[in-house]
Amino acid sequence: MKIYLITVLFSVFFINSCQEDSNISTPDSPENEEPKSPISKLVPQDEQTESHCERQSLAYLIENCEETPEWLKDRNIRVSDEVISVRMGYNSSYVIWHSGTWKKGDWEDGIWEDGIWNSGTWKNGVWKKGTFKAKWYKLSIWENGVWEGGTWEYGKWMNGTWKDGLWISGTWENGTWENGTWKGGTWRNGTWENGTWKDGNWNGGTWRNGTWIDGPRED
Repeated sequence: MKIYLITVLFSVFFINSCQEDSNISTPDSPENEEPKSPISKLVPQDEQTESHCERQSLAYLIENCEETPEWLKDRNIRVSDEVISVRMGYNSSYVIWHSGTWKKGDWEDGIWEDGIWNSGTWKNGVWKKGTFKAKWYKLSIWENGVWEGGTWEYGKWMNGTWKDGLWISGTWENGTWENGTWKGGTWRNGTWENGTWKDGNWNGGTWRNGTWIDGPRED
């Protein structure tokens, strides 16, 4: 009888203990999980912090945060379908721009795969494809970098290497033109290696090879 009573009491105690343990919240419980930010898939768990600049979308980071978050420094983040107005001086060297519209600001460095540039200052980097434009050339300035292809609608080119693409209008100050089609605008100085010049004002520089169709030329 005593053995039976002890067995029953032990069973009741064991069942109650299991029920109490099942009601204890753990760090992995859904109710204790912190809301995941839009960049949670990009940020390793051990690198996420409570800083508001660490737990926001990339568009928010670029528009509102002066310092580049640590997690972004070690990665090439692919931006797609973003419309971003960038703070002056933001370091874009860790960004691969896949598509979308750049409204304004400074592009420090990085890779531009495709998209629309509306205004701002391109300081350096590689432009692969897309449309570079502005209503007024002072709103879109290319300081340096490599242009591999795409359409230049309007803007001011200060220096750099143009490998290929279509130039519609704007001002070219200096640099090297390797190939492509020039439709109009003003060329002030630089080296023309090859390509087709359809129209525009040539004010100086070195012409090595290519096809000249029309336009005033001053050597």
